[in-house]
Amino acid sequence: MDPYQVLFPIGFVFALVGTIPWILFSVGFGGYPGLKHADWMVGGFLLSFAMGFLMTAVPRFTGSDTAKKVELLFGGILSLSLLFFSFIENRIYFYTCLLTCFIFLFTFAFKRFRKRLYTPPPSFVFVGIGLLLGISGVFALLISYLQSNSGLLFIFGKLIFYQGMMMSFLLGIGSRLIPAFLGWAEFPVIQLQKKLNTKKQNQFVQSKQFWFLVGIAFILSFILEAFVEIQIGRILRALIGTLIAVLFWKIHKKPNSKGYLVFWLWLASISFILGLWIYGVFPV
Repeated sequence: MDPYQVLFPIGFVFALVGTIPWILFSVGFGGYPGLKHADWMVGGFLLSFAMGFLMTAVPRFTGSDTAKKVELLFGGILSLSLLFFSFIENRIYFYTCLLTCFIFLFTFAFKRFRKRLYTPPPSFVFVGIGLLLGISGVFALLISYLQSNSGLLFIFGKLIFYQGMMMSFLLGIGSRLIPAFLGWAEFPVIQLQKKLNTKKQNQFVQSKQFWFLVGIAFILSFILEAFVEIQIGRILRALIGTLIAVLFWKIHKKPNSKGYLVFWLWLASISFILGLWIYGVFPV
């Protein structure tokens, strides 16, 4: 059994749990979901899907060992524990479990990277950034909660955990998979089997240096938004997203593949970039 087959259903349960309170609130039952909704959707729904996908994809991208039964069991227990702790008023338990999830996921990925037969695409630097932002964001939220402080540290923690983490995974993994679905590149498994080297491999935009610089700018955008000026950080992030979406996803072109999945993925990619710009230009 692959990890996604265990963790995706748990993520779906989180999605239901995170959505139902809004329906109840709209008809006059229960209080305002507030931060609980964000916990369920990001710390539960999206994180469970990210864990399931990464634990399945990282071994295949690196040609290393697939997830062991004990790792699969531990990952499932962690996700279910998050669901349980999300209902406890004391948020220390939820944040601690989140930290454990990220440490486990980082350890899982690091072991596979060390034993790799293939080197993952340069864009996968964003997978590491996503894990870094997740750990840092949860740690900042935990410290803020312990100090009963909702100042800049709390704001920064919210930004990098609730926004930065999943956006990093999307930019890193999406930059390899979205072009394949839209018909602009071969799927990774095909390239690994053929052991192809792309003609553009020596170009700067295909290099590790390019992705490293973009990654630094991406992290900087959150620092600027939290501590300097909201719009500067957000617009920088919109520029980064647009650069990647145009250079690699080619969202400015009609997809080279056909089908409903391709069309909706293309539309979702465009919506993602539009959302970044609207969020930056109109901060209110």
